Amino acid sequence: MGIALGIATLSGLLASTRLMSKMLVSPLAGFLSDILGRYRASLFSFFGMILSMTLLSLTHSILAILIISLTFILSNFLEVVLATEVADLAASQDKARELIISLYVNWMDLGLAIGPLIAYLLRVKIEFQKIYLGAALTLLLTAILHLYTMKER
Repeated sequence: MGIALGIATLSGLLASTRLMSKMLVSPLAGFLSDILGRYRASLFSFFGMILSMTLLSLTHSILAILIISLTFILSNFLEVVLATEVADLAASQDKARELIISLYVNWMDLGLAIGPLIAYLLRVKIEFQKIYLGAALTLLLTAILHLYTMKER
């Protein structure tokens, strides 16, 4: 007699892992960002996420759940670093503080809402492994642009 895991169980596991990792990772990410600096912390989290997305594109096993959990941890790490950058940018502006924070939060929420829908639509035509590889390449381009912008400041 074995244990069957349904999609609802797996979805719940992934959702709770993301929220739990946010609660646990945020203080650590802030601490490491203070020690390493934001540039190195961004570099670590971006390329860690790119590596985990690439690993997701290569696996077909239950191991994917562990890799997705790692991706959640790294995405939370990156979220903390980006939030502190946005807060510093907003603090340096006299008139546009609220606008900067609002744009950041709204774009994050939009991405969180639309991302899974886009992935689902792509899933109809493309297998998951290729979607993960595409996400890794998109993240690589984003990382290059963001890290270049950070270097310029």
